Amino acid sequence: MRGTNSILSTDRRGVRRAFSLIEVLIAVVVLALALLGLAAVFPVVINEQKVATQTTLGVMASSSTENFLTRVEALNQEPIYQVSGVLTNRRPSDGGLITNVSHLGWRLWRDNLSSGNSGFSPTGAWVVPGSSNSFPVRADVATGLPTTLTVANPGAPSQTAIDIPLASRLFPPAYGETGEPRFVSDFAARRILADRNIRNPKPSKQDQIELAIFVRPIDPTIRVPREKRKSSWESNITLSDLLVARFGLPGSVAPAWPVGYDSSKDRLTRNGTGDAYAPLMVLKLRSADPKRPDLVRVEGNADQIGFLTVFGQRLVDSTGVVRQVVEVLEDDVVRVEPALSRAGGSGAKSQDVAIQLAQRGALEAVFAPEGASDARVVRIEIPED
Repeated sequence: MRGTNSILSTDRRGVRRAFSLIEVLIAVVVLALALLGLAAVFPVVINEQKVATQTTLGVMASSSTENFLTRVEALNQEPIYQVSGVLTNRRPSDGGLITNVSHLGWRLWRDNLSSGNSGFSPTGAWVVPGSSNSFPVRADVATGLPTTLTVANPGAPSQTAIDIPLASRLFPPAYGETGEPRFVSDFAARRILADRNIRNPKPSKQDQIELAIFVRPIDPTIRVPREKRKSSWESNITLSDLLVARFGLPGSVAPAWPVGYDSSKDRLTRNGTGDAYAPLMVLKLRSADPKRPDLVRVEGNADQIGFLTVFGQRLVDSTGVVRQVVEVLEDDVVRVEPALSRAGGSGAKSQDVAIQLAQRGALEAVFAPEGASDARVVRIEIPED
């Protein structure tokens, strides 16, 4: 019939002609290309979702750590006065005789006015865990691994030191209901000097303490053995057990580092093994191009430079600004955001100081070698006694 619509054509005898083999092959090729293009999108989407999830959880972990460091009583308690033989946490207003003042927590650092290995740099440089007698790393009571950060003052009684164990720095918490720990938080510290004498600044009890918090992903390939926990009930060993060992571990099972490190080769193990807990690192930054304040050259240990010159790496510089590597131009040259100098806006003064330091090769950067999921700077405001 002439009025009938049909995809297939007909010849003079009224016989319908089917698709040719070439047409079928072309259709198959077009369909295959479409499916391949669709399949290529899935890994990108999955990776983006993974990054977004890591970033969100990293921010949550960072907020949790900040809340702990700024509010936990042991680190932020008021000084204890001994007035005429009586202990009180209130400074006497009636002129009573103060025979002794005990300072704890952050005040231990503020009141440590020495320099060198026993104290903080008088220039306000970052101090990382284990690099100073004021900031030692102690062995954990349960695992025996040195993962406990300690706020101390070598000039004060040893019992005034405050330990910050690994268990308090894991997120989600070990043995929690929201799953196994995925992040561990560490921090570097420095003095913010009240003395404005640029040439010869001196620490004082009017200084403040600034912390650079780094949220680090726990090694992704830590092997959890299929053995029973050493406890009064039969339960399988979990990642929390390997990190914290609250209920003990059988002799055949070794605890794991949150971030494993092979110090002899300066490399990350990625599986919780190694001879050390991967340390926070400090390197020097120098301007790479006078006309490009966003370009810096990294100076220092060659292996450690490789940890910093990675796309997405976060660092905190000597001015307390968090920056991120957005492009790697050479083995030791990177582009960072925000740039070291910019006109106006918040933090402009810090940026000006940063570019001046970088021009002299005196700008420092503290960072986590494996890359931090989040980094932030927190100022500890310590009222005068």
